[in-house]
Amino acid sequence: MDLSRACMAIFSAAFFTPLVFSPIAAWASAAPIDTVPPTMSGMNRFLRQGGKNKLVFDAVSAKRAGYSDRDLKIVSSQIRLMNMLLSEGQAILHPDGSLSLRYYASEGSSRTLARGINRMVIQWYGVFEYWLDSDKARGLISEMKMGRLLPDIIPGWLGPTIDIDSTSLLRGARAAVKPDRGVIVYARAMRAGELNSIWFTSQ
Repeated sequence: MDLSRACMAIFSAAFFTPLVFSPIAAWASAAPIDTVPPTMSGMNRFLRQGGKNKLVFDAVSAKRAGYSDRDLKIVSSQIRLMNMLLSEGQAILHPDGSLSLRYYASEGSSRTLARGINRMVIQWYGVFEYWLDSDKARGLISEMKMGRLLPDIIPGWLGPTIDIDSTSLLRGARAAVKPDRGVIVYARAMRAGELNSIWFTSQ
């Protein structure tokens, strides 16, 4: 099964409005950015682990509590995707109770001396994290310089192909890539059908 295509189909099918992509905001930051958006604050109380390999989202109760349809669609889409990966044994729930999903890349580093780790993390609130070791981080920069888009560079990229401002992204990536350190690429779903914010930080 083509995991990337299946995940992209689930992500896109979760939204009922046509996909309209906005310009991408990209930057490198040392501050924590992997946080729950203010409009989703407290929504985790409607999430629970239903057995070892399943997450349950009570969207009906969340809607009654006043959360927007936009945010409900984003979270519902994330939970469906996470449950698919869990059911196929492709990922694990992190044991810290954060309801985040860890998907470890099967492809190892190109060098045994590479620093950092390779994995994908999916957060229930619409954030995708792509962890690349130091070798892959350098490769990322090289590929971006050639004009390739992130969905074509990073294995397992989820969500639709995005109209990316490659110059802005390259600037952010180069600022985050440090000698002998890996990089983390963050993509946040901000509106239904869009991934319109991308960040880069060092591991």
